[in-house]
Amino acid sequence: MALAGRRGPGYRHWRGRVGGRRPVVDMDKRAAILARRQRGESIRTIAAGVKVSIGVVHKTLADAKTITQPNK
Repeated sequence: MALAGRRGPGYRHWRGRVGGRRPVVDMDKRAAILARRQRGESIRTIAAGVKVSIGVVHKTLADAKTITQPNK
């Protein structure tokens, strides 16, 4: 953050250093989560199988639902 003050507010963003936490779910895990849910597995079973939290599975499924059905 010290660089942002000395070189301007957009400097860190321009350099690609925007901060924040990296996402847990990559495209492979996302595909696995969606495929398992399509087969009818529970959120808990999916989370244990993919080795992510229940919240991550729930968020991934919710995001996929809003992408496929944007008006609802």
